[in-house]
Amino acid sequence: MKILINDSDKLTNSLTIITRRSKEPLDKCKVCEAPAIHSNFGVICCSPCKMFFKRNAELKQVGHFICGFGDKCEVNMNNRRICSSCRLTKCFASGMKIELIRGSRSKKNSKKRQKKNTITKFNLPTINDQSQKSSTFNLLQFNQSILTIEQWNILSYLFNCFDEQKQFLLINQFISEQNSLPYKFRFKCGSVRQLISLLTSKTQSLFEKNHDFYSLCTRDRSILLHRIMKYIAVINLSYIVQQTHIINYPSFNKILENLFGKTATLINKQAFTLINNFDVGFLKLAFTIICFSTIDYVIYENISGANFISVKRIMEIQDLYIELTWRYLVYEYSEQKAIVHFSSFIRFIFAVHNAIILMQNEEVFTSMIHSTIEQIEKTLPICI
Repeated sequence: MKILINDSDKLTNSLTIITRRSKEPLDKCKVCEAPAIHSNFGVICCSPCKMFFKRNAELKQVGHFICGFGDKCEVNMNNRRICSSCRLTKCFASGMKIELIRGSRSKKNSKKRQKKNTITKFNLPTINDQSQKSSTFNLLQFNQSILTIEQWNILSYLFNCFDEQKQFLLINQFISEQNSLPYKFRFKCGSVRQLISLLTSKTQSLFEKNHDFYSLCTRDRSILLHRIMKYIAVINLSYIVQQTHIINYPSFNKILENLFGKTATLINKQAFTLINNFDVGFLKLAFTIICFSTIDYVIYENISGANFISVKRIMEIQDLYIELTWRYLVYEYSEQKAIVHFSSFIRFIFAVHNAIILMQNEEVFTSMIHSTIEQIEKTLPICI
């Protein structure tokens, strides 16, 4: 007896399964709030947090991670790599359980420790072996203390000087407002220009919250603002529109080209790929380095250059922030990757510089920069 199966029925069933899977609702990761579907170790979480917990859960018992910010770090999908201690703490707080990890290493580690203890009872190391192990132990201690407590404190307040989340919310609100309008009224030049000006104004906190900026005399503050505000504005706009993917809207991208020039917009878009994979912590530190940069491009503005009064103090701040950024990258990655990060960042700055030269004659760009400088100067006691 043969059973005949209709091919159309098989196709219908497969399409039904695919449709059901595609309509499966996305939930949020309980740790970093990234989109998530599956439950891992007792909690709904994303794949990165799942692997992070699996690798590091048992290390928490021996105090492997130490938070440099007082165990008060905010953990989300944009900064989850900054503080492993707070991320792991949030994993446990959300309900993740070590016992649900398959092939838990706790028993294996226990057996290894017992075996090691048994061996050391009978095979004591010689004097040379002891000195070699002591040297290795000191090296490990140094690697785990790349950043001092004072440097962690500086990192903490520097990270707070730039709040990208508020700008992300502005973009989301803008997109929601545009989607509520009839299609022919969306992404008009006036509304996009207003959004860009608002995003640029949010960079004021880089100066207003920075203690080292306040330590400079009023003349030096003014010179720095007029020299580097262009870089801050361009990099900030490039970062925000790329991260929120609003640049993928053809209408929005076309208006950017009309406002700032097609070539300059293309250069910025291509240049940002150099640092698009960097974590937000490094970008925040990069902003602080630029804030105290002595780059001089006044030749493009046909005005006479101004000299700093406290050049030595500015150079000291530069050295402090560059060393801090280097130590942060070594702590997060490695020396080799730190070199790659700095190299890519320098190339990115040169690309941004080329874009700024092209935008010098764009009225929208220059008026936006001068308006932001005026707002900052009203807040800070700066003499022009």
